[in-house]
Amino acid sequence: MENELFIKITQGDEHAFETVFRTHFKSMCFYAGLLGLPPEEATEVTQLTFIRFWERRLELDPAGGRLDAYLYTALRNNSLDQLRKLKRHGRAEVLPEGMASANPDWLAYKELEKRFREVLDTLPQQMKQIFTLSRLEGMKYKEISAAMNISVKTVETQMTRALKRLRTDLKDYLPFLLFLFLPE
Repeated sequence: MENELFIKITQGDEHAFETVFRTHFKSMCFYAGLLGLPPEEATEVTQLTFIRFWERRLELDPAGGRLDAYLYTALRNNSLDQLRKLKRHGRAEVLPEGMASANPDWLAYKELEKRFREVLDTLPQQMKQIFTLSRLEGMKYKEISAAMNISVKTVETQMTRALKRLRTDLKDYLPFLLFLFLPE
């Protein structure tokens, strides 16, 4: 389904683009928040990512990878660029701690980010590394296997275990974390 949408988008199908936008927008905003952007910045960077995706649609090759991996990799890069800009201008923390209570979204992001990092840190080292490479850096199982000099089957097994653990420990946040559990 995703690959069909990707193909349609590269052919200029606005309806397919809208479907992808509606499917991924909220989770991508959340992901940008996990990377450290305040909610307003996360929303803007996510919108910018979709705009650039649409503008570059003719240059994309749907056979070259998964649509979600492309979007999240682009979002990660755009988010990191925005964080660097904010730090350069001394605005890395848009809301000071004393003002955080004025913005419930900010508190929710920070709480969820903290809990996610805590759970991630409890994973065994290899499992954590595999999860990070796959879901946060967008690498494919085969690439992870080669980079870590382990079998693809080991990568699959470790990802299955990591996802199960994260689903269990973050079950209260699951609707917001669905993008982490997309199948490979």
